[in-house]
Amino acid sequence: MKTLHIYLLRQALSTLAMTVCVFAFILLLGNILKEILSLLVNRQASLFLIFKAVALLMPWIMAYVLPFALLTAMLLLFGRLSADNELTAIRASGISLLSLITPLLLLAVVVSGICAWFNLQVTPQARVEYKKLVLNLGVQNVESLLTEERFIDELPGTILYFRKKNGDMLEDVWLRQLEKSEITRRVRAAKARVKWDRANNNVTFELINGVTEVLEWHDAPIAELGPAIPAATFVSTNVLQALTNVVPGRVIGQSHYQEWHPVQYGTTECTVSLTNLDRVERSAKITDMTFLQLTRELQKRKQEGIGVTPILVQMHRQIAFSFASVAFTLVAIPLGIQAHRRETSIGMALSVVHVFVYYSFLILSEALQMRERLHPQYIVWIPNLIFQVLGAVLLWRANRKG
Repeated sequence: MKTLHIYLLRQALSTLAMTVCVFAFILLLGNILKEILSLLVNRQASLFLIFKAVALLMPWIMAYVLPFALLTAMLLLFGRLSADNELTAIRASGISLLSLITPLLLLAVVVSGICAWFNLQVTPQARVEYKKLVLNLGVQNVESLLTEERFIDELPGTILYFRKKNGDMLEDVWLRQLEKSEITRRVRAAKARVKWDRANNNVTFELINGVTEVLEWHDAPIAELGPAIPAATFVSTNVLQALTNVVPGRVIGQSHYQEWHPVQYGTTECTVSLTNLDRVERSAKITDMTFLQLTRELQKRKQEGIGVTPILVQMHRQIAFSFASVAFTLVAIPLGIQAHRRETSIGMALSVVHVFVYYSFLILSEALQMRERLHPQYIVWIPNLIFQVLGAVLLWRANRKG
């Protein structure tokens, strides 16, 4: 039995290595052609920087490739074993299908652990470093700072956040202006138009249908108002006047506090100078954040009063996608046996169908991430549940037929 397990595991690993190389090459080639190869042709980047960019892309590629490569490997392996009647001979010797595939299920768990490490930690960090490298190479420009679903704090004296960008139009905009690192003016608008003044190196945000508020300081007395009200109770001037007319008391101190006051409704403009723009340190998009960074961003958005559903979708996606390898393995083994074909094209075709179904749920959750009532963060778990239940049922039926 041990020899059989080693044989099966060796075949699975060799097939997995082949499928990983094929899928990784396709994804890597697509990204290189899109962003890197043109720089090399135009002599804007050295060969060393190209290799560095490829190395930074690999964790992101492997996080996507490993589950789908394992799916294809299982389909190809058991399709070949079934077509060559090896599986029939093994089961004729009294070995059940479930005991036969035990090492492959353990392999799927190990691959899921590797994917979790990539998804939660390695891939987001590598993507941020890759984008910094591309930015420094001159592929992107100042306009690339304006990215959706991110607190943009690189603009001097300004913090900007918006949900959606369509050309030069921004939607659901939060803008904060700072003086000496303190927020002194804040604007919330339904839309904003971005106007670039390249001659003076400025950018102006025309905020439409918004509310502008400024921070004002106020003085208020601290009063002692007799037995009916506790001593040193903080009250406003109007409340103190009303109470002292009824309850004997005296002012024992004064408090200095801040309060936001609306100063303008409708359309307003905010101009930012880009002369001293710091492009080195920039916060990551939520799709490029580690799980720990997403947790911190979740708390930050709750304090700012900004919707947190996109953060929850990304957090659940990172975790759910890590378990895709187990789900794919459970459903691929019985499907490979039923296909009873050794051709690579059959395994590839079945893999494409499964990937399409799985990704349709991920795309659906992203499309609904602004609809908080629908709880789109839970949609990413549906394909895992479907494949695991379907795989368990098919394995049980295949085991009974043996």
